[in-house]
Amino acid sequence: MKKLILISLLFFSLVLAFSQVGVDPTNQFYKHLEKWEAQGIVSNLPPLRPYPLPVIKEILNTVISSGNENQKAQAEELYNLIFEKPFYVDISGTGNIKFSDNKNEKQIIGLGGFSGDIAFNSNVSTSYSLNFAATINPDANVLPTYDTLPYSFIDSVDIGKIKAFTEMDGMISYSLDNIYAQAGISHNSFGSFYNDGIVLVPNAKHTVNFSVVINPDTWSYSHAFFVLGASQNNGNYIYPNKFMSLHSINFNPLDWLSFSYYESVVYGDRFDASYFIPMPFMIAQGISGFDDNIMMGVSLDIKPLPGLLWATNIFIDDLSLDDIVKFNFDTKIRGALQTGIKYTPLNIPAWNIINFDYTLITPYMYSHKQNITDPLDADNWVVGGADAINYQAYTNAGKSLGSQLAPNSDRIALSTNFSPVKGLDIGVRGAFIRHANVNESLTPEEALVYLNAPAGYFLTDGSINNHPHYGKSDGTETNYEYIESAKTSFMFMSQDTKMYIVQAGLDAEYTFPKTKIGTFSVGFGYTFEFIKNWGVQNNMFPGTGIINEDGIWEGTKTLEDVPLAIEAWKSKLKDVTNNIVTLSFKYRY
Repeated sequence: MKKLILISLLFFSLVLAFSQVGVDPTNQFYKHLEKWEAQGIVSNLPPLRPYPLPVIKEILNTVISSGNENQKAQAEELYNLIFEKPFYVDISGTGNIKFSDNKNEKQIIGLGGFSGDIAFNSNVSTSYSLNFAATINPDANVLPTYDTLPYSFIDSVDIGKIKAFTEMDGMISYSLDNIYAQAGISHNSFGSFYNDGIVLVPNAKHTVNFSVVINPDTWSYSHAFFVLGASQNNGNYIYPNKFMSLHSINFNPLDWLSFSYYESVVYGDRFDASYFIPMPFMIAQGISGFDDNIMMGVSLDIKPLPGLLWATNIFIDDLSLDDIVKFNFDTKIRGALQTGIKYTPLNIPAWNIINFDYTLITPYMYSHKQNITDPLDADNWVVGGADAINYQAYTNAGKSLGSQLAPNSDRIALSTNFSPVKGLDIGVRGAFIRHANVNESLTPEEALVYLNAPAGYFLTDGSINNHPHYGKSDGTETNYEYIESAKTSFMFMSQDTKMYIVQAGLDAEYTFPKTKIGTFSVGFGYTFEFIKNWGVQNNMFPGTGIINEDGIWEGTKTLEDVPLAIEAWKSKLKDVTNNIVTLSFKYRY
């Protein structure tokens, strides 16, 4: 029956659908909102997006009554687009082709279905996007490095060479004057960086989520709960019973100043009601044994001039405070930093925004070991094993919820967007990225544990699934230890071998004037990418050992094999040039 339904719909679904403003934080409304926030037209915005329709309506009315004629016209157009109809039929398609020194690849994804935003009354609203998608190559690697598709390609139906799957989101909300609650399935973003970030990013996989926001004039409080997909330490498969809670307190004491403090916790294999209570998660965690993945952060936004916003966000996983208070910063620091400026030229209406930012992700950030599920059962002590289900890594369906950069990376990015004529939207972007595999900084004794571990038991690729714990060197899996180098050294970019990535791109989309038969747009994108030392992200110390009948690891490698493994890893590094072309269309009726 499912195959019959999909076949009947696929004839008109060829990929990126028209996103709905209440379920997708990449909707064009948020692109304009980022600009209005930098210009100071709107302020005290809750950091968790997307917003429910009453909040969106209030924002648009604020812009319409601001006196800025250019922004007023844009807000009125968005208002009509969002609230004109509660039901749309969407058809869209995107094709990506990568011409690469490494491997040429292509991917076409088609999507079609129904979407809409409905305000039942002044309090209750819903947004939905109900689509069926199809592709002939779900595993194709056609995007620039560290870009990701928001789709999970789960539970697909095979129709010849075509794999079809559902891609559906929907949220319902209840709003009063200064408080609202919403629940459903959606993508999310968090913080001042709308299209990227280090806490929640729009292109991460969607989640089931529930949130409550209190939002008076000069402060706000947000509390959210997310149902995630757990995966094994190697990122494979998806399992239930993984959860995340996030709360933040935000202050906007002056028109030009706002700051916030927030916490997140990722845990699983149990449900913990204490993370629903508006109290510090760190205290709540202590009651259950300090085993959950707690992180905390602070953000600061400053508007020194009209149209200019400087935003900074710091997200901390773990710190060696004993060393830091002694001003020793070559120690354990697990965190992420993003800082940048947004500028919107006030006297050039066609120039929407300029973004310039720097992002830093330290070694082992977002990664986390999976602790025992039953402390009385040694068989359930699953610290490392690639097949162990990791309920505590900062991932959903095996992919990062935060920055898509790998740990031990940083990036400088510059982008701008302008609309020279009505209907035409042009974006120009560039980035310089560095990444190093943290395992190159391990001592020979530490690396030897990886080499003698059971084959496939650990990852040493420096990814989010490469955590800083492993079995003790005596080969007993049921005793684990924190890698000493990871505990005593910062290790950020201290490795000899680094991967360098240069990216430059252009995106253009033209939307034809609306007619009685709907709205049609076409898009084009091009990305040039040069990667020096591609392969740094590969496993450095693959395990070669076995587990004997007594449950003890047995391996034959010695300290002399460690430099040989590093040389074998280096021998596979190469320089790669990628040229990526994107063509797309969208139709809405």
